[in-house]
Amino acid sequence: MIKTMKHGITMLSTTLENVDYWDEQLAKVMFGYICEIQANIKFFPFMIMIGRTPHLRADNYLHSLTTVIDDIVDVEIVVAQFLQKMKLIANIHENVLFNVEQA
Repeated sequence: MIKTMKHGITMLSTTLENVDYWDEQLAKVMFGYICEIQANIKFFPFMIMIGRTPHLRADNYLHSLTTVIDDIVDVEIVVAQFLQKMKLIANIHENVLFNVEQA
């Protein structure tokens, strides 16, 4: 992981205006790292922590163009979605543990 971080920071800091601001590149490199499928666990670390695949700004923009958001939110729907997400995260954790054991 450290080698990957060093390489990413080096790549982003190669321009003259970024060479002294390598620490500001760290968040970008970390986000890129946790959004890649890891070989041993076969999941995105982002998915393990958050319970969904990562969405980029472009994804949000495209989604806003195609989705109409209701002004009234039903509490039962929100609770059902939350419980569904918790089940998904638990399932992901089980799969990650299995994949680590297999690796």
